Amino acid sequence: MKFDLKISLLLFVLLFNRLAFSQSQYFEKLNLKENILQVADSYAIDGDWKNAILQYYEYLYRFPEDSIVPVIYYKIAAVYKRSNKLDLAQSYLQKVCDKYSDSKYDLESRMRLAFFLFEKGDYDSSLIYSVCQPEFPFKIITAYNLIALDEVSLADSILGIIVNEPGRHLTIIGELVKDLEVIPSMNWIRKWGAISLSGIIPGSGRIALEEYWDGTLTMLGFCGLCGIALITESFYPQLYYYVGTGIFLYYFGNLFSTFDASKRYDVRLREKYLKELTRKHSLKKVLCLEDPI
Repeated sequence: MKFDLKISLLLFVLLFNRLAFSQSQYFEKLNLKENILQVADSYAIDGDWKNAILQYYEYLYRFPEDSIVPVIYYKIAAVYKRSNKLDLAQSYLQKVCDKYSDSKYDLESRMRLAFFLFEKGDYDSSLIYSVCQPEFPFKIITAYNLIALDEVSLADSILGIIVNEPGRHLTIIGELVKDLEVIPSMNWIRKWGAISLSGIIPGSGRIALEEYWDGTLTMLGFCGLCGIALITESFYPQLYYYVGTGIFLYYFGNLFSTFDASKRYDVRLREKYLKELTRKHSLKKVLCLEDPI
């Protein structure tokens, strides 16, 4: 009986030691992970790109199957970007997209890649990539790329869809939505005021609508025609009818061109507002992409 008790106690002690050893190994491994990341992040913050990369590589070498390996790739890409090695940075973002397409990092990795292309000024590539993605955030990236490429009218139509998107609150900040809902347009007073001005002095309405060159030319053209009419009346009265008809057509053409100019002014007003909006609400902030370092 005593012998059985001793055996049981011995087995209990061995089991306890084994569990304690395993637990200490776990915490030691956990501390090592934290230490490597802290040192790597510290190097990156201080601008020591080479040592930061070496520390991140050490993490990948020691823990290749760790759950945060995609985050380490983001960190490496961020370091390469800060050190102006953009091709390497892009390759690591692409690696996350390729290797972790079935993980929780799938959407974020594709968003980061599209944003990276946008941020480095490769708007065409970012646009092509974003258009091919089905998720809602890529509509935002598409719109920002179109605005950067001065295709503001297309961006305007996409932003109109964004405002009415049922799930917009999941990815887009409320301030942007509010600003999109109040995109300005020209009021009727300015529009008909410009047309009235052109009715009084041809060309002046277009000047009021900020088409200074065309408006000035229209005004000078009308003055020239009036001068020709006076000369014709005095020296060539048989041609006065034709000159008068020309002035009549020119006058109403001036009114029509002012009406058309009001539409262009409205478009320019919206374009200016949308460009200011993209500067006010940075794409990174809209997409809620945090800096990995």
